[in-house]
Amino acid sequence: PGIFSGSPGESASPSPGTGGDSDAGVVAVPLDRKGSCSLPLCLKPPPAMLPFVQGIGTDEVLSLLESQQREKEGLGTIAGPHTMRHRLSQVFESPLVLNASFLFPGRQAVLDSEGIEAFYRKVLSASDAAETAGVLLSSSLRCLETAAEGVRSLRAVDQIRFLIVILLCPLLGSDNSQSTAVMTSLAKLTFVLTEAGKRAFCKVICHDVPPSLFGARLVKHAREFCNRQILKRGERYREAVSFWHGIGLLQLLWQANEQTAGRTKVDEGGRKADPAVPLENFSLQSASALSPVQEVQSYHQLVVRKFGGACPPRGKLQSELFDVMKEHTTPPPEMTFLLAHINLCPLAFKRNCFMVEIKVSMQQGMLEAITSMTIPFFVLSVRRDRLLHDTMGLLLQAKPLELRRPLKVKFEGEEGIDEGGVKREFFSILIRELLNPNFGMFSYNEDTRIHWFNGNSLETKREFVLVGALLGLAIYNDVLLELSFPQAVYKKLQGEALDLSDLALVFPEESRSFQSLLQQPQGEEFDAAFGEMTFEVDYEFYGERRSQELCPGGAERKLTWESRQEYVRLYTKWLLEDSVKDQFEPFKEGFLRICGAPMLPLFSAEELQLLVCGEPQVDFKELRKGAQYEGGYSETHPFILGFWDTLEGFSLEQKLRFLHFCTGSSRVPVGGLKELNLKIQRNGPDTDRLPTAYTCFNALLLPEYSTKEKMKTVLLRAIEEAEGFGMQ
Repeated sequence: PGIFSGSPGESASPSPGTGGDSDAGVVAVPLDRKGSCSLPLCLKPPPAMLPFVQGIGTDEVLSLLESQQREKEGLGTIAGPHTMRHRLSQVFESPLVLNASFLFPGRQAVLDSEGIEAFYRKVLSASDAAETAGVLLSSSLRCLETAAEGVRSLRAVDQIRFLIVILLCPLLGSDNSQSTAVMTSLAKLTFVLTEAGKRAFCKVICHDVPPSLFGARLVKHAREFCNRQILKRGERYREAVSFWHGIGLLQLLWQANEQTAGRTKVDEGGRKADPAVPLENFSLQSASALSPVQEVQSYHQLVVRKFGGACPPRGKLQSELFDVMKEHTTPPPEMTFLLAHINLCPLAFKRNCFMVEIKVSMQQGMLEAITSMTIPFFVLSVRRDRLLHDTMGLLLQAKPLELRRPLKVKFEGEEGIDEGGVKREFFSILIRELLNPNFGMFSYNEDTRIHWFNGNSLETKREFVLVGALLGLAIYNDVLLELSFPQAVYKKLQGEALDLSDLALVFPEESRSFQSLLQQPQGEEFDAAFGEMTFEVDYEFYGERRSQELCPGGAERKLTWESRQEYVRLYTKWLLEDSVKDQFEPFKEGFLRICGAPMLPLFSAEELQLLVCGEPQVDFKELRKGAQYEGGYSETHPFILGFWDTLEGFSLEQKLRFLHFCTGSSRVPVGGLKELNLKIQRNGPDTDRLPTAYTCFNALLLPEYSTKEKMKTVLLRAIEEAEGFGMQ
């Protein structure tokens, strides 16, 4: 029977007009036919409270607080702090009373989340806040302990609200013993809820908690509880059952967040709204303190044991690893390492794990090369003026095992030794040539500045395989690329669904037309404008007009108002998938030949794009934070202060050129520019020589020029004219 059920499995509405403030609500305790309470013994109220349990409304508790304040000011004698804390203790130590409290005025089936926030802010800003905080935490802990004894009875929304009221408390963000005890108990309770209880928990959040409080209170409290445990325990975090209960709570909140997005359509094309809380707010940044090696070992063991070594697509991976909505009594072994919860791991941590896997693969390739008495690297010796031709030829000749060795690039006729910088410039020039529309493999949209597969390309499957392999080779060797592919490419690589938002970047005109079509009202105007259209596509192939049916019999099927959504869906699919299938599939094949590792599904499409292209923000303040100084320079050296002032005054294009000059790439790595650890070394006193750079080591050799103006002049000349390695 439900805790607040009028009959088994049913929820009774609060009885109106029964004592006290009508906003507070009165909740009937279930009685059986003989008049006995049907609740579990641990959840029965004292006899004096039968047959009704009275909650407290937001207005009532705020009124008590005002009365307390007036008494302190000598303006009244209605209530004192002891009366207030006693009332709060009565409310917060009982799941029944707390479930009946803080309901929305006039809508007693809705939790007044913003009223709860106002109450907490008011009571915790008073002069006696410390004493009141102790009462709230100790009473909440007793409430959770009581509820835990009858946890299987917590199945309906009216029985779950008390968990949300407690989790909204700002005190749970503090790192002290009382707050930790409450979070530990709450996390355990939500972990062992029944499936019905977990659904009710998510439902209350979706309907009753605004996005601001969902993120700033619920998600933050669960996330920081987990973060603190990792920081305190280090690699032994896996042994703490309370940590996995916290992970379960965070996953439950993730599910509720996904449901907030799933309930809303942004447009007629079926595109879903963004979730209430940005997904990055769930990331456990403390993961950076963990060893990626152990996480990778556990992940591989799980993949072999659970999937036979063949990892499923990302869309199925998380649910296959751990379904939080199922009923659990103890954390299952397959969930007790952080990388099993890929949605909670920050991108930087997943990237580190991915690079560990790649390094292991490289070491195996090098060992095999040494065993067979061959070079332990994959060497590309290319001519700068025949770069594309030479690269394609060498890739065609390469054996699969050679591609998995560390890449070394040699520009013929140049002195550069590849320690990282040469291959970065190699990829930069190569990608520029490959994406050139004149080459015929990709088209370019001037409005969106996006490259897309040329469905009319006459290049063979082999060429697209090689382009995909080059993309994989860059990731495999930790090189960021200057690619202007839309996110749709990465979605397709990761098996994620495409929608109208993807079409808008690749084919903006068609996207606008489809939006107009979907928004047209039903009637004669629609029939007159679109009635003659059929389910087929007309396109041009080198001067020849061709048509393609969107579905069987599409040439004869007329477009109607009722079928407009299906028409848009099929047309979008043709534009983004079917029309470029002969180009994309070999591209994907080449990519997976190099990067088809079991850990690739760790990344969402957005994360994979960041892994390939780096971060979009160019923040030179971050570059300055990570800078290191040698040869007499320091962070406070007057010349260095002038140097940073000069850089901050550069345009965006000049800043990108500076990055390329110093590192061989203008891309921003995951984690920001501070991750570059730019080294600035004094290269003698004032001179007419230009600055130089060791791109392999992200090092700038900078003479101490006599004036700031001279430094700016020679620096701009260096970054605008530099290309190549060594003397030419």
